[in-house]
Amino acid sequence: MSDRPTAGTARPLPVLNALVVGCGQIAGGYDSAMPQRRSAGVFSHAGAYRAHPGFRLLGCVEPDTARRTAFMEHWGIPQGFADLEAALASGTVFDVVSVCSPDHAHTPQLERLLHAPVRGALCEKPMTTDPVRGAAVAAAWTQAGKTLLVNYSRRFAPGIRALAAELESGVWGPVQHVTATYTKGIRHNGAHMVDLLRFLLGPLTDGPVLRSRPDYRPDDPTVDAVLYTAAGAPVYLVGAGHEHYALFEAQIVTPCGRIDMEDFGFRLRRQPVEDSRRFPGFRQIDAAGTVTDTGLDQALPAAVDALYQAVAYGTVPPCGGVEAVAAEHLCDSLRRKALSLPPERTIA
Repeated sequence: MSDRPTAGTARPLPVLNALVVGCGQIAGGYDSAMPQRRSAGVFSHAGAYRAHPGFRLLGCVEPDTARRTAFMEHWGIPQGFADLEAALASGTVFDVVSVCSPDHAHTPQLERLLHAPVRGALCEKPMTTDPVRGAAVAAAWTQAGKTLLVNYSRRFAPGIRALAAELESGVWGPVQHVTATYTKGIRHNGAHMVDLLRFLLGPLTDGPVLRSRPDYRPDDPTVDAVLYTAAGAPVYLVGAGHEHYALFEAQIVTPCGRIDMEDFGFRLRRQPVEDSRRFPGFRQIDAAGTVTDTGLDQALPAAVDALYQAVAYGTVPPCGGVEAVAAEHLCDSLRRKALSLPPERTIA
C-alpha cells in the first residue's frame, strides 16, 4: 500500500532537497522574466520547484559566475557551485537533481549522479546524444532503483494526455496520415516532436530522409523525413528554418475528422466530419471545429510533481529514460541518414 497521504489527513508531506544543474532559460530564466511575459504559467524547473510544497530548492550549478549569482539571488537559493563535482562534495544531500545543462553534458552528468546519493533526476531533452550510451544509462538507473524522468513536456499536459486516450480508444478511427512541422535540429527540438508522435500514435519506424538543412548545429540538421506507424500510416516530418521563427505543429487526419495541434502544443483544434452545407451528399470537416487548451503551461509543474510522487511514494513516472531513448534513437537514425545525403538534397 502507498504511504502517500490522502486528502484530509494532517500528515505533512516529506520535503525533498533539489539541485538545478545549469542556470539558463529552462532552468529558471523563462520564469524570472515573468513581468515581461504576456502569458501565465510556470515554464522553468526552478519555478516548478518553488511552486511545489514537497521540494526545497537548495542549490544550483553554473560555471558562469555572474549568471550563477543572478540565479541564486532571484530564486533565493543558498548554495551555488561552479560544477557538479563541487555540489556533490559540499556535504549537502540533494535528493533530486534537474539536469538543465547543454545537450552534450546530459549523459555524463546522469552517469555521475548514478553513483551519488541522489534518488531522482529530471533531465532536459535530449537525454543523450548517443542512444547506445543513453540506453545503458537508463537501464542502470532502473537497476539502481532510482527515478529518471526526461522532460518531454507535452507528455505531462493534461489535454495532450486526453488526446492520446481518444486516439487509443478508436473514436477517431485509424490514423490515415500525420504531418508534423518543427525547427532547430532533429535531435534538439525534433526529439520533442518524435517523442510526442510516439506518445500519440504508438511505436514508429523510420523511413526515407527526403532533405536536410543545417538549421541548428552542423551535426544536428533539421530534416524532412517519413516515419510509419505500426499500422503503416505515413507520418511526414517537415523541417523549417528556425532563423525565421519557431514552429512546432502537427495535423492528424482520420476517417472521422482532423486534429490540429497548434501554438507549440498549447492548443488543440478538433474538426469532426459533418454533412456539407453547400453540396448535398458530400461530407466535409467542420471548418471551425472545437478549440481547447492543453494545459501545457502547467506541464513542468506536472513533471516535477511526477518526480516527487515517484521518489517519495514509488509511483511510475510518465516519461522515463527508456521512453526517451526510444525517441532519441529514432532521431539519431534520421540524423545519420541526413548527414549522408548528397549535396542536392541539402538546403541552406
